[in-house]
Parts: sequence; C-alpha cells; structure tokens
Amino acid sequence: MGLEVGSSLVEEDKVDFARELLAKGKDKIVLPSDFLVSDALDVKARKLGDLREVEAAQIPAGWKGVDIGPKSVEKFRAVLKDAKTVIWNGPMGIFEIDKSAKGTFAVAGIMADITAAGATTVIGGAIRQPPLRRRAWRGRCRTCPPAAALRWNSSKARSCRGSPP
Repeated sequence: MGLEVGSSLVEEDKVDFARELLAKGKDKIVLPSDFLVSDALDVKARKLGDLREVEAAQIPAGWKGVDIGPKSVEKFRAVLKDAKTVIWNGPMGIFEIDKSAKGTFAVAGIMADITAAGATTVIGGAIRQPPLRRRAWRGRCRTCPPAAALRWNSSKARSCRGSPP
C-alpha cells in the first residue's frame, strides 16, 4: 500500500501476493488503523524499547510494529460482533511479551465472546500456544470448565455452544 512500516518485518517476496489479496478482498479485508511500535525488540530476552501508539501511516523510520492499537481493537470488535464464521491465523502482535500482547488478547477475547454467542471460529497458527488459549477461553463460556477450554484443538475446529469443545 506504500505506507511507511519503519523496521517492521516485511516479507518482500510476498508483497505482490498481498497486493493481489487486498485487491480481491477489498470489501472483506479489515486492516489495523493504529499500532503499538517500539524502537527496540529482543524477543529472546522478552524486552522492548520505548513504546508509542501511532496511526497506521505514521510508523517512524527505525521503529517496529509490535501490536495493534486500541482503535484497531475496537474496529475489529465492530466488524466481528455479528460474525457467524471467523477464521483467524496468527497473533496481532508479539504476544510472547506482555507489553505487546494486549491487541492479540483483546481479539482472542472477542473471538471467545462471539463463539459463546454461537459463531463458528477456527483459530490456528501461534494462537494455539497454551498461554493464549488459556487467556482467550478461560471464563468466556459460562457452561464449559476451564479444563475443557485448554483441550480445544483446531484440528476439530468447532465452537463450544454449551458443551466442551
């Protein structure tokens, strides 16, 4: 799209493919409108540098996008609230670091809420890691015990609807 992304990870060999997807799904693809950015990132040490919230088109040079911002969370909430089927693959940010996990956990909570309301959700990728599953599902469905939520398995990809998934 030609926006400045600072030092954020970009797979240059996938840019043309991304353009094609955006063109084909222009009425269906919802992109973040703001981000949490950091001037330093060390995933192994689980450390970030200084943090800022910025609009999507204003990521400073040398900074990395590490999570979606609060406006994006609300944008996704508005889009997802009436969804009947959602397929989600991958986190919104670097959820292994608490300071950059809020967007991912917020969207996971939205997914849990719509699942409890009857939507079918399929969640894959790194989202299946136990810390995120535990936070996303525990306490969300009032009829399933937390242990059932921990056994949720995307290979069986079905929503709760009142019985353990």
